[in-house]
Formats: sequence, C-alpha cells, structure tokens
Amino acid sequence: MHRILLILPLLISTTWAAPPTASRWEKNIQQFEQKMKDGDSKPGSVLFIGSSSIRAWDLQKRFPGHATINHGFGGSEVSDSLQFFDRIVTPVKPSIILMYAGDNDIAKGKTAEVVHADFLSFAKRVKSELTPETKLAFIAIKPSIKRWYLSDEMAKANALIAKDCATDDQLECVDIWTPMLGKDGKPMPDLFIKDGLHLSDKGYSLWTTIVTKLLPQPTKVVDNTLSDRTLLFHTDFEDQNIDRFEATDATAWRLSEQDGNHFISLTKKRSKYKPPVRSPYNRALIKDLKVDSFVLDVKLQSTIPDYNHRDLCLFFGYQDNAHLYYVHLGKRTDDHANQIFIVNDKPRTKISTKTTAGIPWNDDWHHARIVRDADSGSIEVFYDDMKTPVMTASDATFGTGQVGVGSFDDTGNFDEIKVFSAKSGR
Repeated sequence: MHRILLILPLLISTTWAAPPTASRWEKNIQQFEQKMKDGDSKPGSVLFIGSSSIRAWDLQKRFPGHATINHGFGGSEVSDSLQFFDRIVTPVKPSIILMYAGDNDIAKGKTAEVVHADFLSFAKRVKSELTPETKLAFIAIKPSIKRWYLSDEMAKANALIAKDCATDDQLECVDIWTPMLGKDGKPMPDLFIKDGLHLSDKGYSLWTTIVTKLLPQPTKVVDNTLSDRTLLFHTDFEDQNIDRFEATDATAWRLSEQDGNHFISLTKKRSKYKPPVRSPYNRALIKDLKVDSFVLDVKLQSTIPDYNHRDLCLFFGYQDNAHLYYVHLGKRTDDHANQIFIVNDKPRTKISTKTTAGIPWNDDWHHARIVRDADSGSIEVFYDDMKTPVMTASDATFGTGQVGVGSFDDTGNFDEIKVFSAKSGR
C-alpha cells in the first residue's frame, strides 16, 4: 500500500504536465488555418490568442479600425498555444500578440510555476521566430467568482509573469486583476455572466478599455462615412482637460477617470440652468467650432439607474440657447423622447421621419454618430450599428452652428469625441 501511495502522486503530477494531444484541438486549428488561407487573418494584424475569454471577445465590435485576429479556443492552456505556435502564430507575423491563458491551467491542477514556465517558453518562441518589434502582452489571469478558491495560485502566477515582463521591453503584463475587484476585495459580479466564470458585456468593456492603450493607432477606415473627410476636432481627454467645452452649468460637469481612462462626466440630474423654452437642461458645447455639414462621433455611457425615460443627448446647429437641434437618445419613444428635435424659440418639436421603439440603454459604453448634410437638410443618427440609422430627419432651418453633448435631465459620461467636416467636393 505504501508503494502505491508513493507512486500515485508521481502519476498525477506527470499527467497534467504532459502536452495535450493534437487531436483534441485539431478542428479548431484547422479552422484558424482556413481563415488565414481565405485572407480573413492577414499578416501584421493584432493577434489575440488563448482560451474562451479570447474566443468570446467580439474583436470587430470592440476594436473598430484595428486589424485583429482571434485565435482563441475554449478550454485551452498556455501549453496549447505553445504546441501550435508554428500553425497559428508564425504564419500571422503579428504586430502584437495578446494572450489570455493560465486560467484553465491552474483549474486543472498546474502550479503557478508551471504556468510561468510555459509562458516563458512561448515568449522564447516569439523572440526567436518573430521580429524584435513584435510585442507579447500577457493579460493577467482574471479573478472570477467560480474560481475564487484558486485566487492565491492565480495571483502568484500573475506576479511571476509580471516580474519578467517588467525587465523586458518586448513583454508586457496587462493588469486586469485589480480593476475587476470590488471594494470588498472580491470579483465584481456584474463583470460576469451567470456561470461566474466568463465575462459579461461589462467585463469585456473593461478589458477593452485597458487593452486599447497597448494597441497602435487604428490603421483602417471603419466605414465609408468617414472617408474623404477632414478631422476638425478630437479629444479623448487623456490630456486631462475639459476646457475645450463650455457648459450651461459648469458645476454639473467634471473630468473623470476609470482604470486609467479619462472622460468628461455629467454628474447632476438637474442642473442650475433653466432653458428659455422647454428643451434639455444639461449641455456642454465645443468651443470655437461651428460646422454646417459634419459627422459627430462619440462614445457615451448612461450612468443613471435604469428607468423608462433614461436618456443622453447630442446637440448640433446650435445658434443660441433657444435656437438649436438636438438628438434625444431615450429608452422609450414618444413625441418627446427618442427623436430628433428642433428648438426654434419655442418648446422642442420633433422633426424625425424615422425612429425606433427606444434605445436599449445599459451600463456599458456605446457608440453614437450624427451625419448631417446641411445642403439637403438630411440628418442621420446611428447607435452602435454604424450602417443602419436609428433616426432620420430632413430640416435646413439652421445652418452653421456648434455641436456638443449632454442630457435632458440625466447623468452620463462622454469620451472619444470627434467632429469631421463635410466630404470634399460637396
């Protein structure tokens, strides 16, 4: 009996250390190879590789403008990506590699030291087989509700890898562990779906915000709407300055920061400002910029508890406080909500020719856009989907005017505000 007990731990330790069989992942690997053959995975792209947290990441939605490749296969470990390096990494010749793995490794019994060693082996392949400019970023093993009992070993693996990355310019360890913990020091439940392991939309929004800082500037035009236009204004607030905006109530607005990302926040549900006619209370307009035909592009986040009239607004053609257009992005639609409005020295009047049943607000960041042609009077409003407008109108009452952001009487955040000119030759 004693002999059996002595042998058993050895068998267990060598079982999890053995490399996985090729047959288990062959179907996934062949799918990746077919994508490369079809031209969907182009050389020089940003390569995301690893387990299901990578596989479920909607890269096209989260990283518009970047050429990305998703080589995530659910249940995989660091050693699996290493085993198939020649087939799913080398041919891509990636500009940067973002790896998420190690979660399953530790759940299956591997120690922090083994995960660390496997990562170093993967890094060695990157250094020897790819260019010196190719950066490898390890997304730290996440703290999850389901696997919180393994948090000490996971944190140890993260610390070992982070230590190596700190002394190597080609390596980076991306800390998503700390931002995912709440005030109680445990994983925040709303970052996960019901299984307590995989990320929710809010979880992916957090990861995307953190990872975006590592990526180069976007290299491709997301759609034709922005082609042949000049960028007139852009701020991502990373200069930590909101002085380029003039507010109807300056006390309602402030610079905010979350996980290293800066943005402008509307913090008061009802501001001190009272408009001369019925129209939104909270407004922040871009100073020293007036446009007629334009595209206004903005990331925005509602921060009010959910209710039927949850809203944020975008302003344009702004002449003065009683003469302007605005888009009301409201949760429910009626004559006074979720419409395009004109304010012309009398209470707001809807001018929409098309709208939807309402904006599906949640607590995530979203993408909104106004496209206006002042000559024809055409106004199109987009929300998340930049191909099909959620609202349209036709009105040429006001020409050149200011643009801005705000709300009727709610709170919210705004980031990545861009204004493009009319198309050349208009």
